[in-house]
Amino acid sequence: MAYNADKTWDTLANEIQPKAEALLTAIREGKAAYEEWQSVRDARTDADIATALTALGRPTSEAEVAEMDAAFAAFDSIQRYLDNDTPPAGLNQGFSLRKFS
Repeated sequence: MAYNADKTWDTLANEIQPKAEALLTAIREGKAAYEEWQSVRDARTDADIATALTALGRPTSEAEVAEMDAAFAAFDSIQRYLDNDTPPAGLNQGFSLRKFS
């Protein structure tokens, strides 16, 4: 989006609103997915989950499970940061999410 000095406040607000809403919705949905992942993860190890996913038809390594775990955890971390519960945990969240984008 190029800056245009002739845009009004309303025009600019209308441009940013859907983007902000989409981002916040994606983070909330990601946080819900993280909660579901935690119930699946429970006391299972990466090896347990990799074995189960492999049995469902896609060969999955423990390293891939760890990467997925980090991506789900990124949503939790970002949501806690947005809720002012915790300071940012670093830049790893973006890396973890980009692996699945």
